[in-house]
Amino acid sequence: MNRLIPLSLFALFVCFVPMSMAWANLEAGNHTFEIEINGKERAYILHVPPLSSEVNALPLVINFHGGKNNAQQFQEAVQMDKVADQMGYAVVYPNGSGRWSKKRLTWNAGQCCGSAVSKKVDDVAFVRQLVRDVEEYIPLDRERVYATGFDNGGMMAYRLAIEAADLIAAVAPVAGSIVLEQFAPTRFVPVMHVHSIDDSQAPYKGSTTGFLFNKAVHTSVAENIEQWAKFNQCKSKYNVARSIFGGLGTNYAGQKANLIVYSGCEQEAEVSLWQLQGIDHEWPGAPSATQLINANKEILRFFSRFRRQNNGQISLQ
Repeated sequence: MNRLIPLSLFALFVCFVPMSMAWANLEAGNHTFEIEINGKERAYILHVPPLSSEVNALPLVINFHGGKNNAQQFQEAVQMDKVADQMGYAVVYPNGSGRWSKKRLTWNAGQCCGSAVSKKVDDVAFVRQLVRDVEEYIPLDRERVYATGFDNGGMMAYRLAIEAADLIAAVAPVAGSIVLEQFAPTRFVPVMHVHSIDDSQAPYKGSTTGFLFNKAVHTSVAENIEQWAKFNQCKSKYNVARSIFGGLGTNYAGQKANLIVYSGCEQEAEVSLWQLQGIDHEWPGAPSATQLINANKEILRFFSRFRRQNNGQISLQ
């Protein structure tokens, strides 16, 4: 009997080891993991900021790649990690699904895109499991989980805002609109959209491009923003909070960026739009894109102002 007491105490100690002791083993930088959902392996890259072991809880940004892309290529292209490191965010880059495991991947954002839609892949369930998995590796602040993404990935961020508002604190889609047939969020969600009126691949006014499995649906950005402002019960008419012009003789001559803001919203769930001009289908601030604004900085600054409200279902009556 006496020999069992220390073993029992040891078992209790193991059961109640603070999670931070395990988290401390995950070094700053990139880590690739796989999870299984519905019998299929899905991969993601988790970028951990420096000194993550010294904080009680980290905010997390889920950044979805565009259609026909993958997590690694997207991470390298948009260069969000440097800004995230400075601001203390962990960033996860998940892989979409497709015929191949690492190329031409898409997200089921509703009516777009690719085989993810035709095969009815449940990407909302995937994201929920993804967050649970990430929580095993870092000290995650569940009230500060955010979603952004590009193109089809931006559409996926919108889907989470509508169908997983209990999980997501705020969203910031880039060059991707709402492509769900039903718009029925369960709470007021802060939204910042980044889009160019001259986007040739995801038209600002909306359209359907391609055909069959390459078909892509795009809805009106202005209507998306107005829809969110109405849902979030924003009291004031929008105002232009900032305007930036590309200087003559620079690489950005003829470009313009207006920050349009709807304020006075319920639970401070602001709705805003970086409306760009003279810029095509790109992630502003990425090395190969316009530097008129830096989407990484603007998105993370926006997210830093919001925490998910634990108030359950809402009523608009």
